[in-house]
Order: sequence, then C-alpha cells, then structure tokens
Amino acid sequence: MTKRSRDSKGRFDSSAAYSDQEFIDAVGELDLPTTVDVANVVGCGHSTAHGRLKSLEDSGDLESRSVGSALVWSVT
Repeated sequence: MTKRSRDSKGRFDSSAAYSDQEFIDAVGELDLPTTVDVANVVGCGHSTAHGRLKSLEDSGDLESRSVGSALVWSVT
C-alpha cells in the first residue's frame, strides 16, 4: 500500500495526485464544464475537483459562473 501525503491539518493532499494543468486542460476541452464534468475527466472526486477549481479561480487561472445550481468553469 502506498503512503499518501497529508496536509498540515491531517487531510490527504490531493495536489500530489492531480496537476493543476489537468484541471485547466479539462475545463478548456469541455463545452460548459461543470465541476462534476471536470471531476469525471480528471478522474477525481467531486470535492477534490471543487477545491482545486476554486483554488485555480483564486489564482486567476479559471473563472466560474452559476448556471442553475451548478458552477460552470472557463479558462481566463
């Protein structure tokens, strides 16, 4: 069994498993990509995708808008 790294709060560190570029590429390749769509393409869980997408939005790489009850992502 491979030991996964943990962050300072003891949670598994998902940043080691998936690169930022994988999320950016998934958003760029999909039409009106929701968080669930990106999670499916990258191969991670919804909460992992949501956290990473929000982080990329905070850093200015992505932007989101609400469409109904979903967030739709786009590359800036």
